[in-house]
Amino acid sequence: MLELRDVHAHYGSSHILQGVSLRVGAGEVVALLGRNGVGKTTTIRAITGLISVSRGEILFKDTPIQDEPPYRRARMGMGLVPQGRGIYPNLSVREQLLLPPDRNGRWSLQEIYALFPILRERRRHAGDQLSGGEQQMLAIARALRSNPELLLLDEPSEGLAPMMVKRVGEVLQDIKRQELSILLVEQNLSLALSVADRVYIMNKGVIVHECPAAELAQDEETQHRLLGV
Repeated sequence: MLELRDVHAHYGSSHILQGVSLRVGAGEVVALLGRNGVGKTTTIRAITGLISVSRGEILFKDTPIQDEPPYRRARMGMGLVPQGRGIYPNLSVREQLLLPPDRNGRWSLQEIYALFPILRERRRHAGDQLSGGEQQMLAIARALRSNPELLLLDEPSEGLAPMMVKRVGEVLQDIKRQELSILLVEQNLSLALSVADRVYIMNKGVIVHECPAAELAQDEETQHRLLGV
């Protein structure tokens, strides 16, 4: 579904991604882990076209996309849940769910309301009237509404209370059962390991470790050495 081959990216003169290679298979959930500031969000931005790649190749469904603009990548079947949620404060929940183009796919408005009952209850509320957890549910739902084949999530548990983190994990498990490919960037290790099939660990702009999620869950030495857990 997705493959990065020796991807490099810069912010000005700062060399952030220094040869990132990873892959996400069809129907697979992959977690990208690492301490703050190692390049995880930059990786998401490179995949979605929000930052230019200076070297390397990004393939989506076996098609090179590193030179495609973001809107074309979205039309090809990428959905993004950005860090910070990106909710429109003055639009209602329903209006925000109607913004993505309806491709007559899996995620109709009724399916979204079935997965997120709170959004049905809050459908007339403006974005800035929602709690942080409700905004995160809306951000995930809005991405699903475009019926993506690959869902990219950047820190979905950030700033949430433990109860809402648990709910995010339940939602991701529900989405996983639909066999949707997912790349998850997440600081909460227990959440990431609860849903991921495989994990990559990043440090200073490169991938330094790859293994099945179940293996990392048992490897406390690697958790401490590479993640500071």
